[in-house]
Parts: sequence; structure tokens; C-alpha cells
Amino acid sequence: MFGCFLNKPEIKIPSHLSIVPELAWLHSTERLNSIIDWCIDKNVKQLSFFAIPLSFWESTNIELFNDFILNYTPPEGVEMDMVSSMESSLNVDVRLKCHTMKKTQNSRLKVFLFVAYSFYQDLNHIEYASQIKQTGSVPSSMSDPELLIFTGGKSQLHDFCLAHLSNTCLLSSSISFLCLDNEVLDDLLEIYSERLIK
Repeated sequence: MFGCFLNKPEIKIPSHLSIVPELAWLHSTERLNSIIDWCIDKNVKQLSFFAIPLSFWESTNIELFNDFILNYTPPEGVEMDMVSSMESSLNVDVRLKCHTMKKTQNSRLKVFLFVAYSFYQDLNHIEYASQIKQTGSVPSSMSDPELLIFTGGKSQLHDFCLAHLSNTCLLSSSISFLCLDNEVLDDLLEIYSERLIK
């Protein structure tokens, strides 16, 4: 009855946000840039973008991805680092373009773009499971995500190492990535804040 008088929880801003989009993200740079701008505005420091897992690599239009990256320019103040356990699968020009996007001075946001990534590939390079965070493909400079959002009603991690998500809040949204605007992100941030209280 008096629910409308209850105070909303204090909004918690994750320092590291991660997103698992549907492949529709490749059709527009506008939405990715909009999310990056939102992260900068909210003072999010790191954004992980699980773009194309290795298991999708052969069944996906890779030329579409290549064109996206080669024509993509991150917003000012954004440093982008591609994470891949199979870089040899990537177009040489794409690798060079991603390398140039890493060199950004006075970075306000670090974006980790996961492409052709497989936890199982990482396991081939380590001797003990405890080494996965030190010797896997995930950069040591990347913190563990505090919030992970699935878009389009999806809820599959696609081989991402669970050791990196042991303290991560997982939220699944039925809203498509292409409709993931500031209002939707603000609503998800409120849900995230409420869960931290419980």
C-alpha cells in the first residue's frame, strides 16, 4: 500500500560493465558508441563486449565483422583492446586496426572486445587451473566484471571463463541490443543496485 513512498536504492555504478549482445550489433556502430558514451557519463571504467565467441566463428558472416572494425572509430577518450584466443583466425588488417585503437592517451574508458575467444583454447596454454587469470587470453589489466547484461533474452556465456565472473551480477534483458538505449541501461542499473542490497 505504501510502496510508492519507499525510497529507491542508491544507484551503484559498476566500475566494470560487460555485455553479451546478439549478432545484430554488427549492423550499426551507433548503438555501440551510444553505450560507450553512457559508460563515460556514468564513470564506468571498463566495458567488456562479448562480440563473437569462437564457437560462432564458422557460422557467422565474418566479412560483416571485418567491415565493422575497419570502418569503426571509437569515441574520443576510448581505448579498445581486442581479446582473442585465436588471433590467427582474424583478418590481418583487422588486427592492425585493433592495435591502433589500443593507443589512446588520457583514456576515460577501456573497452575489451572479445572476438574468436574460447576458454578451452586458453586451457591448452596453462598447467594449473589457478593460472587461468595470469596466462589466459584475458588481459591482466582487465578487472572482473561487476555486472554482466545479456540482451535480446539471451543467457549464454559462450565459453567465457567463469573464474572471471565469480562475483558478477548477471542480468538478462529481453530488449534487443539495437534498442539498448540510456533509459534501458538506467533501468538495469537500478535492478543491479537493488540486488546488491538483498
